[in-house]
Amino acid sequence: EKERQLTNANTTSKLIVDRIEEESSNLDYEEDVKCSEAIKLFKNKLLEKRKELELIDEGELSNEKAVSVADAEIANSNIVKSKVEKLDICPLCQTKITEEHKAHVHSDVEFRIKNAKENKEKAILELNNSKTRKNLLNNEINDIDKKISKWELELINHKNIGERKERLSGLVNEEATLKKEIIEIQVKIKNLENKSF
Repeated sequence: EKERQLTNANTTSKLIVDRIEEESSNLDYEEDVKCSEAIKLFKNKLLEKRKELELIDEGELSNEKAVSVADAEIANSNIVKSKVEKLDICPLCQTKITEEHKAHVHSDVEFRIKNAKENKEKAILELNNSKTRKNLLNNEINDIDKKISKWELELINHKNIGERKERLSGLVNEEATLKKEIIEIQVKIKNLENKSF
């Protein structure tokens, strides 16, 4: 009976050792503490990336607003330019509009249009840069999410390996005890055989 128990303990030990080796071969970290630290570090990185993404979103709204404002300024300036051409009397000073007056208004309007176009181009450039950065950030966030998920599973594997090592330690102690008992039984049997002859 003891020999059968020893055989079962040996078989179970070998299975546990094989399982520990199999699970250990796929680990990125040798210790669960280092795995936990990596998870914590990458969760902080994830928060930073998401905050950066929020700031980019805010910047995009601001730049989209700047494009709309520039478009409105260009449209209004073009309306003023076309209306000045049709006016004979200035609505402000009630005097006849001279070519010099019209040239001054045209110059002012062209300056406004130029500034609005520059602001629009700058905002569009920033929007394009934001989209590129957002795509890059989203890819980084996905990669970090995958690593965190992988390491969270690895942390569970570390726990399982620890439990298997404890079980293995118990089995090794059980094997030692069984071997000792078997030897004692064999010695007793031999002593009994020697006494009967």
